[in-house]
Amino acid sequence: MNPIARIRKHPGILAGVYLWLLSTPLWAAPGYVVTTDSGSRKVLRDALPAANAKPRPVDLEAARNEHESFQVLISALGRDLARVQVSVTDLRSRAGATVPSRHIELRLAHYIQLTDGVKAAFPGGWYPDALPPLEGPFAVKQGHNQAVWVNVYVPTETPAGTYTGSVSVDVDGAVTRVPVRLRVREVTLPVENHRGSAFAIWGDFLARHYGLESDSAEFRALYERTYWFLTDYRLPPDDLPVPVDSPEAARYLEDPRVTSFRIPYDPNDPEGFQQRVAYLREKGWLSKGYVYTIDEPGRDHYAECYTYGKAIDALAPDVKWLLTIQPEPPMYGAVDIWCPDLAYINRGRIATRQALGEEVWWYTCIGPQHPYPTYLINDDATSARVLSWLQAAWRIQGGLYWSVNIWGKWDGQRYVDRDVWTDPLAFPGGNGDGYLIYPGKTAADPPVPSWRLEMIRQGNEDFETFWLLEQALRQTAQRLGLPAERYDPHTRVEEIVGRVAQRLTRWERDPAVMEQARRLALAEIEQASAMPDALVATSVLDGAETTAAAVSGSVWVQPGTQVRLQARPERGRAFTVPTWNAPGAGAKPVAVRFTLPLGEGVTDLAIQVRRDGQTRTIRRQFRRAASAPVVPSHTFCAWKTPQDVAKWTIANVTVDLTRRDDLGACAKLTYQPNVEFPNIRLLEPTGFTQTDWRRYGHLVLTFHNPNDDEVLLHFKPFDRKGTAEDAYPILLEPRRTSRFSYSIEDLGVDTSDFHGFELWMSQLEQPVTIYLGPVVSSAQAP
Repeated sequence: MNPIARIRKHPGILAGVYLWLLSTPLWAAPGYVVTTDSGSRKVLRDALPAANAKPRPVDLEAARNEHESFQVLISALGRDLARVQVSVTDLRSRAGATVPSRHIELRLAHYIQLTDGVKAAFPGGWYPDALPPLEGPFAVKQGHNQAVWVNVYVPTETPAGTYTGSVSVDVDGAVTRVPVRLRVREVTLPVENHRGSAFAIWGDFLARHYGLESDSAEFRALYERTYWFLTDYRLPPDDLPVPVDSPEAARYLEDPRVTSFRIPYDPNDPEGFQQRVAYLREKGWLSKGYVYTIDEPGRDHYAECYTYGKAIDALAPDVKWLLTIQPEPPMYGAVDIWCPDLAYINRGRIATRQALGEEVWWYTCIGPQHPYPTYLINDDATSARVLSWLQAAWRIQGGLYWSVNIWGKWDGQRYVDRDVWTDPLAFPGGNGDGYLIYPGKTAADPPVPSWRLEMIRQGNEDFETFWLLEQALRQTAQRLGLPAERYDPHTRVEEIVGRVAQRLTRWERDPAVMEQARRLALAEIEQASAMPDALVATSVLDGAETTAAAVSGSVWVQPGTQVRLQARPERGRAFTVPTWNAPGAGAKPVAVRFTLPLGEGVTDLAIQVRRDGQTRTIRRQFRRAASAPVVPSHTFCAWKTPQDVAKWTIANVTVDLTRRDDLGACAKLTYQPNVEFPNIRLLEPTGFTQTDWRRYGHLVLTFHNPNDDEVLLHFKPFDRKGTAEDAYPILLEPRRTSRFSYSIEDLGVDTSDFHGFELWMSQLEQPVTIYLGPVVSSAQAP
């Protein structure tokens, strides 16, 4: 669904409706309305709600040491609003505990107009981004929304329980009060972070904006405030405010929130580097450090980079070298931290390198863009948050971002001045890319966070929630005596994340779905310490869609435990598996195994375990897909006749029909050198006539790379409106045959009105030959 249409359809936060609504009316007088919504949804300035819209009570759930947000929207429908004030009360529990209002931030959303660098999925318009502090009454022009961001921090010492209060909106003397309910879980997020961070502060932009000298005391104080500001968002920057081998470094490197930092390295000063490393090693800080001095090297520089990395290893074998490339065989043995762009993530290679003790981080920079997650302004709010979810599920150990404060504008040769409050483009093609904070009014003021930065912090807190869940399940396995090879607690993290995000280009953008999964994780952390101990593993991942007719599983319990399973299929009657009594003797865990038939639709499974008078219930859900309403298979190009070649629009590529044992009939494609973007295109009407490709399910491309080196190809789909997505690199490994499958619904263009696709390469220095097998579709991903 178009995001703007979705905004109009769901103007309020998805929350329960409570019987304890306050007596003050919940809707405003004619001429304006007050509504509420999730903080994880962006509402554009002119996406006005219906005149009869009402604010829904706010329902929050949080761990201790966590931030939770929502927004209050004041919409001026029929007149200008001259004076609007928003305030919030303390949140109190029945037991008398309080979350004081001083821990609740109010920020007034600043809207910025986007006209360039926009796409069909997120068109131009006025987007909320900067979140300066709310400092008093404000006005709202007729025809505009004005969001007030409300950010609740739950202190570590807060008792678990339910807290209530309200937000008041005073519009020209008429007051609307909205109930707020906060459930504080018996869960405390750790102070320390469990992922690396290299989000860069560009000091020259800090200095230039405020007219400071980079060696002045005022600048050093400004940099330090910015450093701690980002650290509070669980994003410790790459460079410390002080030399890493100075006594002052202890204040940073002994802080548990600082999990990573950059170690300066100059290949012309090996002795100085070794002395610096020896100091860090002696202090016990070296494991947090890394060297990052080369950025995005091309393949023609790999040999040089390999030598560079081995030189660092020879000087200090325990220092990690970070390089911003995907794992590449020519660099194996020289790189300690691989940091690929999102577009080049290869999970198989990642797992292989991690098994050898190497780390994998990732980054985004201008691209790839939608349908990938981004930190762009013209994207869903959940986009900046979901990256941390995928990090947790895929064991990505850190994140890098090139700058949080590019307050200038790149003109093709240098950075020139830019008004950050009106111009969203620091760099061409990426609205908001390169900056996540806005300057405070003076050098003494803290930076102003962006909506995107707030979402990144929420995602980082979610990452810690998943870390806690995995630790809690691991402790349960240890109490049961269950060896690691029989139960992997990380699978449960993958299952819960999988309810929201299955891959980088397929994830649920509705914040309500993300919130439901997040609350499930919090609940299971609490339950993991409840008795009796029990763990569940199933052949089909919980929450995932499957075509299987049955699911099998195991319930591990202590001896003497009763296990009872009850299934509730969406279609048909509920049924109960007879109670199974685990033998009462012995100390080893007992596995209760089961097989559950699955009908089409959703089947809910409740697993009740009982021991020594204590009972707990573990729930799982399985979704069996209905028969797919797509064409089982379709061949777009068989590569058997010259007519197959004629289907393609060809630019600087030689196409020859041939045959291979691994591909069958295929095309030998030779991409020509010294030209920009040689390509072949399969476009309607010459390539095909059916423009509604939703019926095809998945597009399947099979290649063979006969070369000794990798080949980088790009897949680019188009729709008939002119929208294109350039976010699909195809990395062909040397002397291998590889298959790539693309979900039609996730291509990022209108596949109900599809124009076709292109296979292109960047400008080459010499011809490159690859083979392309028959171009086909498949109902399911191969």
